[in-house]
Amino acid sequence: MSCTIDIEAGRNHAPAERAARRAGLHRDTTTRAAYRTLHAGFLAGRRPGRTLITTTAWPDLNLAARDLPRIRDGLTRLCRGALGLPATTRVPPRRTQLADSLDRARLYWVDDDFTNMAEAAAAELPAVTVARDLAPCDDGLLIWSRPIAPRGIAAASWSRHGDTTWIVLYRTIGGGLRDEAMQALRDDAGWLAPTRDQTLQAGQRLDDGRRHPVSPLLTTWLLIAQGAAEAEPAAIDKNTRKKYERLKRPLPDVRIVHIRTRHTADAGGSRTATNRAYTSRVWVTGHWRDQPYGPGRALRRPVYIHPHLRGPKDAEIKLSTTVRILGSHGSNDPQDDDRA
Repeated sequence: MSCTIDIEAGRNHAPAERAARRAGLHRDTTTRAAYRTLHAGFLAGRRPGRTLITTTAWPDLNLAARDLPRIRDGLTRLCRGALGLPATTRVPPRRTQLADSLDRARLYWVDDDFTNMAEAAAAELPAVTVARDLAPCDDGLLIWSRPIAPRGIAAASWSRHGDTTWIVLYRTIGGGLRDEAMQALRDDAGWLAPTRDQTLQAGQRLDDGRRHPVSPLLTTWLLIAQGAAEAEPAAIDKNTRKKYERLKRPLPDVRIVHIRTRHTADAGGSRTATNRAYTSRVWVTGHWRDQPYGPGRALRRPVYIHPHLRGPKDAEIKLSTTVRILGSHGSNDPQDDDRA
């Protein structure tokens, strides 16, 4: 981005000097002249227009809930602007359609605990049959509190029409830039760049859910659908309110998604649904289970069972070689807040 700013400002030698410094060769007059010659040839062969490169090794950014309205607006500005997008997704020919969907989108920000749970559950996601109502709304933009490893996915948007849902995945851009370059990038391209997209059909079966490109989003949707999450309206900051009022736009609908407080402890605490007696408390690791639903409970969808302690609440915890850190989703029993 710094090179773009220099070139557009007429400082054509600056990128060559920067390249020589990064190579540790800036004190060699002959080498610096060679760098300038190479850059001059590049500049002479430039074609009109610019394309956003989405493979740059940007450092990750953590995006805050309060920033969602301007992040969404930056993305719609990118879709409707002149900056080219690489042909690695179906976004370029559908960028106006994406921008219109984002204008209608409900905005979700997923907090740290829920992001951690979604990442862990996505790594074990079983086969999934796509239901028409799997997504929580027709148009949405969802941002996790941090990029989901190992894909580095920071956000996802979707647009549902009938039985078809188009999903676009995004990464953050601009991390580590200095102020001038950062502001230029934000004005030009915003905070997010599309890296992958996928179309899902109602009734489609994804046999290996954990390996599917959109598994983090599918997992988040499933957790929301099973009631593991609460989505509370987020306060809109004063500057955003004034901007939207000035433009006569309705205020954005921003939801903060967090783990629902659970009250599912068994009164006796000593027997399971299979009537198995426990004399100590044992760890149950997080896992997926098929749950019947729909007419006559004939359909199935995966439900994630949180890691929790099972057994009488006053009994000793059975020792294991596994270390676990309990957060707000560490136990199904609100009294099971045991920390070493």
